[in-house]
Amino acid sequence: MLKFSLHSKETAPEGSQETLAIVEERFGFIPNVLAQMAAEPAALNANVQLLGLLDSSTLELEEQWIVLLTAAYENSSGYCVAANSTVASFAKVRPEIINDLRDGKPLSEPKLEALRAFAAEMVRERGRVSAATTGRFLAAGYSPSQVFAVILGVATETMASYADRVAGVPMDEQFSPFAWSGPKSGAARQGGEA
Repeated sequence: MLKFSLHSKETAPEGSQETLAIVEERFGFIPNVLAQMAAEPAALNANVQLLGLLDSSTLELEEQWIVLLTAAYENSSGYCVAANSTVASFAKVRPEIINDLRDGKPLSEPKLEALRAFAAEMVRERGRVSAATTGRFLAAGYSPSQVFAVILGVATETMASYADRVAGVPMDEQFSPFAWSGPKSGAARQGGEA
């Protein structure tokens, strides 16, 4: 595995310093995945901007975190599942939803489950979502345009998950209460093991 530096606002390349300052102001610290991404300002800035764009999408806040957590789970990124669980809890996503997503379980609300299943299949099948899954997503009340919001969320999270997979991002102390090493025993991911 390659070794990557954890950059601060002071050690990061100039093109990353302002973004790291904004992240630190918003969260109170710089998450390690972003501290590593800061080595390439374009990657850091893209990831932070994508997350901001997802926030401005037509998906509700809880729905955005369902997409992000689902993508992290499907990408088997322990770091991203922990990070997204933490931030989702700060965003007041219901604990039962966070727990079910972390365990790869279907969500109890049909509309949210249609979203989770659509996002999960999007990741697993690299965008080749079946007509049946797409039909359930639309029948649940999502619009065709929201397909693109889900793609945006998957892209945002996949970038962070891949950074974790390549760089082995060290867990932030702030995320450690939600540390994740895979689904609880007995919870199998649809389409394969995590």
